[in-house]
This record gives sequence, C-alpha cells and structure tokens, in this order.
Amino acid sequence: MDQRTYDVGLEAIKAAPPVSVGAMTLAGLQLSDLVLLVTLLYTVMQLLVLWRDKFGGANCLRRIGRWLRRRA
Repeated sequence: MDQRTYDVGLEAIKAAPPVSVGAMTLAGLQLSDLVLLVTLLYTVMQLLVLWRDKFGGANCLRRIGRWLRRRA
C-alpha cells in the first residue's frame, strides 16, 4: 500500500464519526438517540460475552435445559 492510499484511508476513518452523526441528524435522529442505540448494542454484546463465559459455548442452551429439568 502506498502512502497516498494510506492517507486517504486514514482521513476517511477520521471523518466517519462526524459524517455519521450528521447523516443521522438529517434522517431525524438526535445525538442522544444515537448514544442510546450504541449503548444498547454495547450492553447486549457484553451480556452475550458474559453468557458465553458463564455457560460456555454452543452447548449452553442444552445445559440450561438439563438444569431446569432437574429443578422441576
């Protein structure tokens, strides 16, 4: 990758947050709505990571089902 391509990519990355906030504002969403959506997404992602670490991988639903059947 040459320097010019690198510089253009870097400037595009730097411009992305203000451009996206401006586009959302023009679409009718306020900045507070955007912050709320990003916070909700971050919280869901953290819950999924916690769930994966706590119950472990793909078999977690099967284990939860067995645990619930033992309790009933």
